[in-house]
Amino acid sequence: MKQIDAAKIAGHPDYKKFHSTVVMHDDMLFALKEFSNCLVRAQTTQESCGLMLTGESGAGKTTTLESFKEHARQNDLKFAYISLESDLTIKSLCGELIETIRPDYKMTQTQTALERTKIFLKLVEIHQIDVLIMDEFQHVLLSKTKRTAEKTSEWVKSLLNATKGLVVVISGMPTIEEVFQLDDSALQLKRRIHSTINLSKYAALKDTSQKRVAFLKKYLSHFNTNTDVLLETNQVNRILNESGNNIGKITKIVEFCVSMALTEGRTKVILEDLNFAIERLNG
Repeated sequence: MKQIDAAKIAGHPDYKKFHSTVVMHDDMLFALKEFSNCLVRAQTTQESCGLMLTGESGAGKTTTLESFKEHARQNDLKFAYISLESDLTIKSLCGELIETIRPDYKMTQTQTALERTKIFLKLVEIHQIDVLIMDEFQHVLLSKTKRTAEKTSEWVKSLLNATKGLVVVISGMPTIEEVFQLDDSALQLKRRIHSTINLSKYAALKDTSQKRVAFLKKYLSHFNTNTDVLLETNQVNRILNESGNNIGKITKIVEFCVSMALTEGRTKVILEDLNFAIERLNG
């Protein structure tokens, strides 16, 4: 059975582009515009505001958040980014946030969530953080109970109320929207959230095949390897069908195709590479 030789092709320019090429669809561009609007609003009024970004896996959240960070860098803004990886309480979340800004800070187990929140807020002030990005936020809300929603909503509200000019980005699976709607305090929080963007809605649309083709063409144009076969009508339809119109899966199919061509020392993707890529995607 064919196998991609990652070690063999790791130094190839096209292989490196898998991780450096950014192609954004319309909703991702809209999210970036809303993020920019949030920044202007926060800096102008000195009132902190939030932005919620949700989407299923492969909808484009990671790419969109990378565009947020790059936008912050280009505008000389300081940001703190954290990707949550396990079930967290507010106390443990605050601990991770503190470590993100001050890795050398010594915390104790006896510290309460309130005490850690105060420490974190002080660090935000001292280090003049302009943007806070919390990714995979569903890990704070796994229990989906009303009590969890209340505590989380109150904590986010306190974060926005206690800071000046801070943009707080909360990103995760669409379920975080549902949890934030479980209690009355969440309705108050909603007024502080400048925009809520669900990238999954874009992925679920059935009439966006033309946009997907445009996305595919734009993504393929970044590679030196000849990928013309992937733009043949029948093959485009196969890619869209097998990927379920999911952006992440579309890019993965392309990566598998190009990687196999490079592994076999070719400068051109062939039909067998696409067959391999689809089999691997479904495997």
